[in-house]
Amino acid sequence: MLAYRNRIGNDINYSITGVISDNVTVITKYENPTFTDPAGSWYVGKKVGEIWGYRASGLIQTQEEADAFNQLDHSYISPVAWKPGDVRYVDLNNDGKIDRGNNRLGDMGDLTIIGNTSPRYAYSFTGNIEWKGLSLSIMFQGIGKRHYAPGVGDVYFWGSGALAQVTVFSQHLDYWTPENPNAYYPNPYSAPVGSIGSFVNKTQQVSDRYLQNAAYVRLKNATIGYNLPREVIQRIKLSKVHLYVSGENLLTFTKLTKIFDPETLVGVGGTTTGKIYPLTQVYSLGINIGL
Repeated sequence: MLAYRNRIGNDINYSITGVISDNVTVITKYENPTFTDPAGSWYVGKKVGEIWGYRASGLIQTQEEADAFNQLDHSYISPVAWKPGDVRYVDLNNDGKIDRGNNRLGDMGDLTIIGNTSPRYAYSFTGNIEWKGLSLSIMFQGIGKRHYAPGVGDVYFWGSGALAQVTVFSQHLDYWTPENPNAYYPNPYSAPVGSIGSFVNKTQQVSDRYLQNAAYVRLKNATIGYNLPREVIQRIKLSKVHLYVSGENLLTFTKLTKIFDPETLVGVGGTTTGKIYPLTQVYSLGINIGL
């Protein structure tokens, strides 16, 4: 934490305070001598929050590209043939398969660490200035580094999936069609729960194409205040009268998809992301009276 306070002349007082913290959690001891299932279990040396996923080289655009991808053994992900609009996953180890290998550290097939969900570099900046009874205070707060990787079933991100969970926002309308080949979203598959898995598995695997940068900075609070002059409040036999207008969560800067609030991301890697109501903007007007 660093703080600086100073005065300009006899009328202006100001201060600036900055705070930053960071931590990383690493597993130092755990009973997993074979390092099995490193994506879903603990192992010595694992950083808490690791995101294991596939590399993706875009969306398949033509039937010829789909035919070439279907030459790979993709049965681990889905037995259904890929077609234009599906995600093209990369065969990292060049073994002709798209899978997780023997599911042991060092033999994870085409899965690799693509990010981490743990928040890093938590910081805040606070500034205050006062001049002849007028005051302004602001506070910015944020996270410098964090990832969110939507996976199969994160319906608020994908907008498609099992019919009982489909939630379509305007952002989801940018999906692949022959007329929209540069779309962000892949083919939007929807069907009843029992028949949807093989289709969404083609497009909703955890991958670097849809890895989200969940870092953010937010104007948490801004307050403008005014202290009535002493000669005024003494006439009404009060020691202090302070008027203020305040706002919370006024501005947010983030590269995270607009569907989510960066402070209410939960269920990362599960199916509950986005199901907590986002933080709201709050405006207040008040008066503090000292007798």
